[in-house]
Amino acid sequence: MKTENQPILPKGWTWSRLDDIVEETKIGVVRSSSQQNNEGNGVGYIKMNNITMDGRVVFDDLVYVSASRDEVNRYGLHKGDILFNTRNSVELVGKTGLVRTEVSDVIYNNNIMRLRASKHISSSYLAFQMCSPIFRERMDKVKRSTTNVAAIYGKDLLPLPIVLAPFNEQHRIVAKIEELFTELDAGVEALRKVKAQLKRYRQAVLKHAFEGKLTEEWREAHKGELEPASVLLERIRQERAKYVNVGAHSRAPKARAPRLYNTDTSSLPQLPEGWAWTTLMEIGYVVSGNTPKGMDNLNTSGEVPYFKVADMNKPGNEKYMFRADIALDPAEVERRGLRILQRGTVVFPKRGGAIATNKKRILDRPSAYDLNIMGVYALIVPHLYLYYWTMSVDLKNLSDGSNVPQINHTDIEPLAFPIAPLAEQLRIVEEIERRLSIADEVEKVVEQGLKQAERLRQSILKKAFEGKLVPQDLNDEPADKLLERIKQAKSKL
Repeated sequence: MKTENQPILPKGWTWSRLDDIVEETKIGVVRSSSQQNNEGNGVGYIKMNNITMDGRVVFDDLVYVSASRDEVNRYGLHKGDILFNTRNSVELVGKTGLVRTEVSDVIYNNNIMRLRASKHISSSYLAFQMCSPIFRERMDKVKRSTTNVAAIYGKDLLPLPIVLAPFNEQHRIVAKIEELFTELDAGVEALRKVKAQLKRYRQAVLKHAFEGKLTEEWREAHKGELEPASVLLERIRQERAKYVNVGAHSRAPKARAPRLYNTDTSSLPQLPEGWAWTTLMEIGYVVSGNTPKGMDNLNTSGEVPYFKVADMNKPGNEKYMFRADIALDPAEVERRGLRILQRGTVVFPKRGGAIATNKKRILDRPSAYDLNIMGVYALIVPHLYLYYWTMSVDLKNLSDGSNVPQINHTDIEPLAFPIAPLAEQLRIVEEIERRLSIADEVEKVVEQGLKQAERLRQSILKKAFEGKLVPQDLNDEPADKLLERIKQAKSKL
């Protein structure tokens, strides 16, 4: 077959179509989440996350479902099967993976198509080609997408062109790809280990910071000069007593006396002299957002941002919250009864699956947020000291464990909070940021290495299917004869 912009093939190669060399395709079966289990009851059930970005099908963390023997016979997987993700997000649709080992009693879901190649070609050769940038460009042209979801239908996928090399050369190509990928994977694994070490390093920095270990020498050098935390706590109580509004507008949360919690600190680390354990509620306010009706259709020209959980993912909002899709003028804020929190409030998701992301952010200016967000505003305590402390808190451990996870005020307010002398808090923030900035620089290098590895992977695949990865052997049977034999075999089926 011939299409536009096709590269010139090496001698002995030919063009084909995917449906010329695939003997069978089959879409998987539907099983709702309520029909899936993690206890190993039934047969394994492959989903999109079991197909890796580097072209493998993995059988770790399988869920299990009930299936009849007839379903297992029709939808079961075998070594050499190629799985293709037909429907998903725009970025993930088209993920392709090869079943590299013999498996039994494993089926796959209805967003996946199983392809079985002719026995006259290498399944690995075909799977690698379907992961190559040339083939993915062709897939992108037939992809049908909406805002969030994309699909590639079999009738659009199967006519796509495939380059067919002589049979012996297919195996040489696969062997060379696997050799190079093995070396590449070793480098990638080393980079991922560095990422994991950086994560542990950051956790250690935060742990030591709030145990007073980062500032031991500094504290000793300033011994006798620091105001004890007990005095600072008394000043916070006095500030709370005269405080009227947390925010800049009349709808801001009103000050109230803190609830008294009997927080057990007996199992917590011993703090340095001059420090004290208190509760989060005693050093500030815990405030949930609100969502008046009609917020989605508002004018966005105001000066007061109205944040949603999704805004935490916007570029530029990685630490401080700057950008929101909705912004209101003060009169609209007042009319709608929105709660306004001051700059420096530390916010995080309080409802739904977003809790598991463990995101914490800082309001950059007086802002409102919806009912899926909770915030903590500290009095006198520097907001960065509070922010870095929250970075050491795992939100998943605080949620109530219901079908729709939620964090309530009574989960947050009694948390034990280590309060240091004010001057030492500022020093702790400096020490944390100095160490974390180094970790961030290292991580940038690691991320660049991972991106470079992926570019190299794609370059290897591109060269492989342009005939530039291994030398040709003129004694090989030409691919056009191989294709004719495949077609004859298919006609007999």
